[in-house]
This record gives sequence, C-alpha cells and structure tokens, in this order.
Amino acid sequence: MPGKDYLRFDFGSLMPLFGNKLETRIVEYLFDCLTLDDIYGYYPEGNKWIRKTVSEWVEILPECSRAKFDKAITSLIAKGVVERKILYDEKHSKYYKVNKTFSYRVNHERLEALFNEFMKNTGGAE
Repeated sequence: MPGKDYLRFDFGSLMPLFGNKLETRIVEYLFDCLTLDDIYGYYPEGNKWIRKTVSEWVEILPECSRAKFDKAITSLIAKGVVERKILYDEKHSKYYKVNKTFSYRVNHERLEALFNEFMKNTGGAE
C-alpha cells in the first residue's frame, strides 16, 4: 500500500528462503508491484492486489509454464506468503462478475515472519 513501510527484499535474500527460483521470482514480482506507487493495482479493503491471468504470468516469467506456475503459486499460497482471490470492483461490477481472473498480493507480515525465522535458524543477522 503506498506510504506503508515494508521490508525491502531482493532476489538473493529470498532465494534461500524458498529454495525455488520460480517461487522466488513470483514473490519478488508481486512484492515490487505491490510496494511501488507507479504500478497500477486494485485497493479493496485497503490492500493492493495485482490482477493477472496465468497466460500473463507465463509472459512475465519466461522460464514458467502454466503447470509450473500452478505448482509454484499453490505452494506459496500454502505457505501463507501469497494470497489469491477473485475481486469484484463495485464500479465495474457487471464486467468483473464475468471476469474470473485471480488477483494476487503478498502477505507482508507472513513473508517477514518467515524471513526472520529463516535468518534466526541459519544464524543470519536480522
């Protein structure tokens, strides 16, 4: 959310946390989208969400296929790091009720907790 102070992560610091390059890239992309003010997002209930189809994800992540994306996003959701749901915009509710595209956001609190736990367990500095 614009103006909110989040931890800043980079690809190198998240890769050991997830141990999976694609999961790391998805979180990195979402994190950047959700923390930069100049990237368009949706703000229901005060949280910024990014709406993308699986085809759009495959375009953004060249090493990704539909099956690999589904596996990675399912893992991230199970870890509580990424949230996914279909959002409806009241202003455009007629259109969005037809649009079944998922929106995604990083659960910053869960990501920070996992990162801190990882650093503690590996002897890294917090």
